[in-house]
Amino acid sequence: MDDLFAKQELREMRKTSRQVYKVVVRVLREEIKTDFVLRLKPTDRIRLDILQVWAERHHVTLDYTIRTVLAFWRSRPFMRKKKKKGLLGVTVASLTSPKSEVILEQAILRDFPDGQNVSEFRQRARLHLLGLDGLRGRARSLINEKTPDESCIMYASRIERRQTKLSNAEASESRRRRKWRGNPWL
Repeated sequence: MDDLFAKQELREMRKTSRQVYKVVVRVLREEIKTDFVLRLKPTDRIRLDILQVWAERHHVTLDYTIRTVLAFWRSRPFMRKKKKKGLLGVTVASLTSPKSEVILEQAILRDFPDGQNVSEFRQRARLHLLGLDGLRGRARSLINEKTPDESCIMYASRIERRQTKLSNAEASESRRRRKWRGNPWL
């Protein structure tokens, strides 16, 4: 039983590390603007999961977390003098060090005064829980050429249904009474 649980945990860790790896590669591609392959040790890939934990803990996006920490460590003068650390320009150990989390917290306080990151997180979480965060079903054209008036009425009714669903959920007392970590309705 314990062996099965350990295998499942390892599978989940690998899945999360693949997602974080993809975001790191996307951020680097935007900076470098060339095609490349980022090679990391399996332990370093799993270590990058710490960035995902920080993003969830501080209610910011993973993109923001990676960009902030990379920018800080790349700007350090002693990092430029040492031998080049590959595409990242910094070791994974220093990216995920406790000092990096402190730097991230300071950057969040500077970039998101008044806790804007928390309110944005709550809004994203509410939309996700209601199923309103992404597209559902097949794509529909906005305006039908044969009946444009009917298309506009249908579009307006979809927007109204979405808005009423969100406002009803925000006004729901039962959602506020549920005590669970990260409840966006509180």
